[in-house]
Amino acid sequence: MKSLFTLVIALLIGFTATAQKVENKIKEAAVPAAVKDAFKAKHPGMTVKQWELDNGKYEADFMKGKAKYTAVFSTEGLWLITGTELKTSAIPKNILDQIKAGAYKDWKVNQARSVETAEVPKEIIVEVEKGDDDVMLYFDADGKFLREKKE
Repeated sequence: MKSLFTLVIALLIGFTATAQKVENKIKEAAVPAAVKDAFKAKHPGMTVKQWELDNGKYEADFMKGKAKYTAVFSTEGLWLITGTELKTSAIPKNILDQIKAGAYKDWKVNQARSVETAEVPKEIIVEVEKGDDDVMLYFDADGKFLREKKE
């Protein structure tokens, strides 16, 4: 479970640092067949817009409707995680209501993500901030609060 948590945090850092990081874009021809096959199996009918190689993991950026997703795979083609950014308007109301009524009611919602892994079918992560403080709030697919992590 600790490795799953580390993977989720790594993906989130990748999402938030995209504008700052040096892109590790690669051509599709450089992606192992096992990784491409795993992508097609996990996300049938989707087309990869960009492949990246980051810390030995293959990241596939693709669109589903108007939402941009990133799926991450091991070099052997094992699917690790898929995530997408959520606009504040797309955060479920019950989650926003909990934030507004709880300890972080005076904090600003900075960003949100929806992620899925083999172990966790769907988790919504909302980052709230106040001044220099940032806290990640984790909710399950039904909006039940799971945990928080201070950054």
